[in-house]
Amino acid sequence: MNLTKNNLTIRNAMAGDAPQLCAWWNDGKTMAHAGFPNGIGTTAEKIQASLATDADDTHRRHVIELDGNPIGEMNYRNMGNAIAEIGIKICVETQREKGVGTTSLSMFIDALFMYYGFDKIILDTNVKNTRAQHVYENKLGFAKVRVNENAWRDQVGQMQSSIDYELYKKDWRKPEGYIHIRNERTADHFAVESITRDAFWQYDNLKEICDEHLLVHRLRNADSFIPELNLVAEVNGQIAGHIIYTVSKVIDESCTPHEVLTFGPLTVAPAYQRKGVGTALMRHSFKIAKELGYSRIIIYGHPRYYPRVGFVEASQYGITTNTGDNGDWFMAYSLQENAFDGVTGQHHVDPIYADLADEDVLEFDKKFPPRNSLSILLERAKIYKYSSLTYIDASDLQNSKVLHNNDNLILLHDESKSPAMLYFATNDFNLVVAEVAKIEKSFKIGFVPREFVPALENLNLTKWCEYADFFNNDLPKISIANPAQPEFATPEECPIVAEISKQVNHNEPIEELQKWQTENKIILQREGTNIVGFCCVAIYNEGTTLWVQEIAIAPAYQGKGHGTILLEQAINYGIQNGAVKGFLHVDVHNKKAISLYKKYGFVGEYSNTEIQMVRGLQV
Repeated sequence: MNLTKNNLTIRNAMAGDAPQLCAWWNDGKTMAHAGFPNGIGTTAEKIQASLATDADDTHRRHVIELDGNPIGEMNYRNMGNAIAEIGIKICVETQREKGVGTTSLSMFIDALFMYYGFDKIILDTNVKNTRAQHVYENKLGFAKVRVNENAWRDQVGQMQSSIDYELYKKDWRKPEGYIHIRNERTADHFAVESITRDAFWQYDNLKEICDEHLLVHRLRNADSFIPELNLVAEVNGQIAGHIIYTVSKVIDESCTPHEVLTFGPLTVAPAYQRKGVGTALMRHSFKIAKELGYSRIIIYGHPRYYPRVGFVEASQYGITTNTGDNGDWFMAYSLQENAFDGVTGQHHVDPIYADLADEDVLEFDKKFPPRNSLSILLERAKIYKYSSLTYIDASDLQNSKVLHNNDNLILLHDESKSPAMLYFATNDFNLVVAEVAKIEKSFKIGFVPREFVPALENLNLTKWCEYADFFNNDLPKISIANPAQPEFATPEECPIVAEISKQVNHNEPIEELQKWQTENKIILQREGTNIVGFCCVAIYNEGTTLWVQEIAIAPAYQGKGHGTILLEQAINYGIQNGAVKGFLHVDVHNKKAISLYKKYGFVGEYSNTEIQMVRGLQV
């Protein structure tokens, strides 16, 4: 198991960790709460031998690292019947009571439920450890099973009491995303090759095929392949990245070979780029490689990316490619001190890297769905700081003209919509402003950053509306007396829903409402037999969050409480389907709606509102 979130890592304990574990376990102050105030009195050799018996399906010890430094340990044991018993110690005193243990446990528990097949987790703690009890009960949701009074004696003969806890998977509240790294499995091959294909496909500069996915496919069967260093990264159960290693060599002037490692392709799926996945894969693989006895790595890669983790130009060591070339794209990394001492010459990789004919790539590519350039574009748009494409489907863009699609700017213009729409994704919104200045016709643009509103106003754009996100982070706490059972719209009722949307100027196309009705739910509100309002709802984020996408009441029926009834039905629908959080979007000028949402515990986030602006349209 390897779990990473920001600067916190939980990884399998390795033989090289034995001296550190020995120091912790022999420290009476660290071990007192476990009943060993004089320490365990073990040796690094015994611990190393014990670690060799660790296995995912029985038991395993783990090391907790903060900024790459060990600060504690965790473990689990398979008790049978899909039950895991866990334990944790933050061993560095200065890191206690800072939330590190809570975050570590949250990641660890989630991984045991999601990736390791457990349905129940148990643990115990000393009755004197009130801090741990608070974390288990109030922050992680464990239920107290029993108190064991004077149940055991510690190392010096003092009677001790403990509390048993349990937590079921069905009751677990999933934490925010972390990265889980493990060895690739056969069942992962197609998914890994697919994300490799997407990540390396060149969408903008003439190249119509990429060969990296075929390279991954072939490397698995190469003699130089290292299975222990063939790793995938997962986020929320989805494969988000992959790294693969082979053995290569540097041959000096005397024809003496020096063994080195080479990795690549290093793949991060477009939706997970710039989120630390690639760095996590490298750092974890470096530890494994060092444990396996390797000392140096040489790669070919992006000169602005890999130096962040410590790569330097290979020319510093007198090493060139096998053709005698060099450049900032040819880099080296030392796993051990002085690893490149005496290593000079030309670098040679497995010939399989060069043996990738276009006809072979095209044939292999037939295994995969046809490329949808808009879908790939939308995936890539997620990595930018500013984007109006976050909630857009590829089907929404079928009639759009792609004005720009490069590393600096994605820009699309759809004149088939009324009003015409301008979509963007960029890290520099000034590029969007410059393109807006070139457009003469009327259009609408959403998700305008507040600081750039004046710049667009100078180009004769006017603010159309402004939306804020409202959140409720504890939906089950809402008490609704005798909630009415919701009535869900049928396909035949979607035209009526579309007409109400038009009456309140939401103007949802009937096609979009029909799609929503098919994939999610539309709750109807009636007065007598007449449909007078509706509410679009969805459950997302792996079933944890209710999205109230739209509430609309026909003008003639507003002010009669229909909106309140729809919101209550939506909340109740979410709770019944396991949602623990609620999310909705509201016009900041709609004071009545805001008052209603606040009444039900929703809190507005006004620091990052969605501003829509128009040119040539009446506001």
